[in-house]
Amino acid sequence: MLVISRKVGEEICIDGTVTIRVLGVDPRGAVRLGIEAPRTVAVHRRELYERLRQLNVQAARRELPEVVAQLRSARLYRIAQKVKLPAVKLEP
Repeated sequence: MLVISRKVGEEICIDGTVTIRVLGVDPRGAVRLGIEAPRTVAVHRRELYERLRQLNVQAARRELPEVVAQLRSARLYRIAQKVKLPAVKLEP
């Protein structure tokens, strides 16, 4: 871990594309940071990033058993007899 001391108004540059500026420090010691990054770079607070990651893992785990069950019931991708397909209207 790199530890850097910065004063209000000073910046840190990461890979030439992300800039972090110290905007202020309140009396309680909380530091306000401004972050400039390209739109392609996701910037999240750590706790929000971890929650999003957990939700993605949970979603993947929930869907996988359903997909496996559907494949098993379909017997190697055949359409099960019970499934009614919607009527599709063909236009000339």
